[in-house]
Amino acid sequence: MEQQYEMLSAAIIEQALRDYRRARKNILKKYDVLNSEIKISEIQKFLKSKWFSLLSDLDGEKLIELMENEEIKLNEPDTEEAETEECEMQKVSCTI
Repeated sequence: MEQQYEMLSAAIIEQALRDYRRARKNILKKYDVLNSEIKISEIQKFLKSKWFSLLSDLDGEKLIELMENEEIKLNEPDTEEAETEECEMQKVSCTI
């Protein structure tokens, strides 16, 4: 049972980091900047929270620093964007 909790914790943190990257990318693209800034603020608050420390032994402050220093490639689609595009293409090919 503990393994399932660890997997859930890891999934929560991974999603937060994906959202953080997407928000940073949106800001650099000048797309939905206000909402992206709010999203980053919320995620930073989460990474500094007691809840985060219960989910992980990671240092939330260090994680924020790493995320802020991470290079963002504007021309690469997000993983979720690529998956969505692939699903859409499959839907189109199924209907043809």
